[in-house]
Amino acid sequence: MSELDDDKTYRVKRINFRGRNVPTICQNVNGPCPLIAICNVLFLKGRINIHHEYGMVTFAYLSNIVSDYLVEANILGKDNVNVQYNINDVIGFMPTLQYGLDVNVRFKSITDFEFTQNHLVFDMLDMRLVHGWMLDPQDTATDAVVGSLSYNHLVEAIIKMRDVEEARAKLAEGSKQETPEEKEANDKCITEGLIVESFLNQSAGQLTYHGLQKLHEDVRNDELCVLFRNNHFSTLLKQGGELFSLVTDVGYASEEVVWEKLCEIDGDNIFLNSDFRIPGPRRPLAQAQPPNPQEAADRLMALQLAQEEDMAAQANAPPPPRPAAAAPPPAAGDNGFHVTEEERRHQQMIMDQIQRDQQLRLQHQQQQPQTLPQPQPQQQPKY
Repeated sequence: MSELDDDKTYRVKRINFRGRNVPTICQNVNGPCPLIAICNVLFLKGRINIHHEYGMVTFAYLSNIVSDYLVEANILGKDNVNVQYNINDVIGFMPTLQYGLDVNVRFKSITDFEFTQNHLVFDMLDMRLVHGWMLDPQDTATDAVVGSLSYNHLVEAIIKMRDVEEARAKLAEGSKQETPEEKEANDKCITEGLIVESFLNQSAGQLTYHGLQKLHEDVRNDELCVLFRNNHFSTLLKQGGELFSLVTDVGYASEEVVWEKLCEIDGDNIFLNSDFRIPGPRRPLAQAQPPNPQEAADRLMALQLAQEEDMAAQANAPPPPRPAAAAPPPAAGDNGFHVTEEERRHQQMIMDQIQRDQQLRLQHQQQQPQTLPQPQPQQQPKY
């Protein structure tokens, strides 16, 4: 796997949102990564920003700007010991967000999760974590069993049912029989386990019709929040009474597709552009123009030189103040680059990859001088 395939590196896609040019982070591999959804909520709210020249960013970079904003947003509680403890806890577990977040859903409301310390990140960033995996109260048989239990409790109920079935099978092979009390308890365990198993199977997408209805009712208009669904975290917006999920799959990074209208539970939803309209047809792959590696390399070299000049100028200057969560626009005469060592390493990584690609392409042309490369078919990303 090449360095560019590292799951700690993310592509930036800029979109138009309510008259602003807003960066959003694309996801390059399947997985939960709640920090992507959190960053996109903050970008859309205008709470944080990244330099307009950045086309790719690292997880460490995103984690740092969110941590900076976290401190800034809770500055009024800086003298509160509990707030300081919470800030330290959230910043401490921030690196683990690239792998996921421990979420244990309950099925009574869109915000019903078993609380863990990791959920503090949403409270302290003033955003809600919601889901649509809800139990329909009209299904009284399932409601009587599931009630206010969590997902983990339901899994335990199925495991217990399996154990009882296995024990009964062993009893059937011998001469020992269940007592009346054991039979009654085991029958109840199996009945409840089957109900739980049926509920989980019917709501495998972690979104039910009742849950979708409650999301429409309980998410506030113009609210931006994080939606948990299919073991994935996405950015959710309610606008004009309708729900839209931000499309972050890297396969759409160069497309007009920005939003997915959340109107069905089976994934058969409508994709929209930044103006919340159905985009035009996708350009055929044969017409797509591949990026020019030399231009990209020249551009990155220019960026690196500008950054080195900026660093040299800063070497004789007094230490800069602690950066804000959103970088201010560059002043006149400023080249606009104030980067960290992590970002310089990341940009050098991209340049190295481009140079390797150029060498491979040159070798291929030398081996097959009469053969023109043909564009390879690509699969459409799935959601």
